[in-house]
Amino acid sequence: MARNGDLSELNSILKNYITEVDEATDKVLQEVADESLEILKAEAPERTGAYKESLTVDRMGGAYVIHADAPGYRLTHLLEHGHDIVVNGEKVGRVKGSKHWKDAEKYAQDHLEERLREEIENI
Repeated sequence: MARNGDLSELNSILKNYITEVDEATDKVLQEVADESLEILKAEAPERTGAYKESLTVDRMGGAYVIHADAPGYRLTHLLEHGHDIVVNGEKVGRVKGSKHWKDAEKYAQDHLEERLREEIENI
């Protein structure tokens, strides 16, 4: 039967391990989000550069979220999916969408789990 001192020592070891895993997870999430942002900025359409500058990573709860700040958030959908060109109330053409978020998303999906495993195994 385990003694009370043994259990408190085990509890302390587990708490330290959990803390290290939490820190490693946060580090990897932030690194992958930052790398994904760089990919996104490299592939984003550029006319004035304001849209690229509006792209940022923020921590929201336990997640890192890449988004475009105002007014760029309105452009994201239009740039990704295309939009009509309207002159004097008449549709004169259509701008094709630019799927610039796709590669950044794929990068995050492909690298996150592997990097988390590596980091946690090194604890």
